[in-house]
Formats: sequence, structure tokens, C-alpha cells
Amino acid sequence: MSYSRFGANSDTYIFEHNDGFIECCGCGLTEPTSGEDVGFAKLNTAREALEHAKKHLDVGDMVPDKVFTRIREEHPDLDAQIEPFLRSPEAAKVYEEWRRKFIDKYTITEERQDG
Repeated sequence: MSYSRFGANSDTYIFEHNDGFIECCGCGLTEPTSGEDVGFAKLNTAREALEHAKKHLDVGDMVPDKVFTRIREEHPDLDAQIEPFLRSPEAAKVYEEWRRKFIDKYTITEERQDG
């Protein structure tokens, strides 16, 4: 679940990414990398995430208080590396089967374009 989403009370979209970091998606403080239109801040510890959220406040962005509260509650060791989300082998197999069906359904191939 996200810590914040863009909306009437938030200029940020911050969430814990499955790969083991907290991301500030569409971040106005982070330069886009090649091929991207917006920045994506990848924050490896809770402390980095809290400091980043504070920078948003410092430039006048709205950041809900719950961002700071939840990050502190969910990551009491502020300096610990955020751990990746791990699925059980069974759950990973189910997810991979679902993902392949989804990709097959929505991937446009030359064959599908022709007819």
C-alpha cells in the first residue's frame, strides 16, 4: 500500500517497491533517467525516505503526515536496508502463470496486427 498518492492533499506518490526500496514515483526532485519523462527516487532506507519526503515539504509540496508516521512505524530501524518482497515458491509460480497470460493477452505481435 502506498504511503501517499497524488491528489488533493498530496503532491507525492511514495510507496514501498517489491524490489527492496521506497520509491517516490513521478518525483519532481529527481532528474529523469534516459527514456523517462519524470524522475523516480529510489530510497534504500527509511531514513533516506523520510529525508526525501522532508525535502518535498521544504520546496512547498504537500506531503501527508501519515507518510512520516507509517514509514517510522513500518521501519523502526531507520538505517536498515529495505528488504525485497519475497514470494513463496508456490505463490511465485501462480504469479508467473498469471503474468504470462496477461502479457500474452496484451502484447501486440505482427501476427495479431495483421489479423
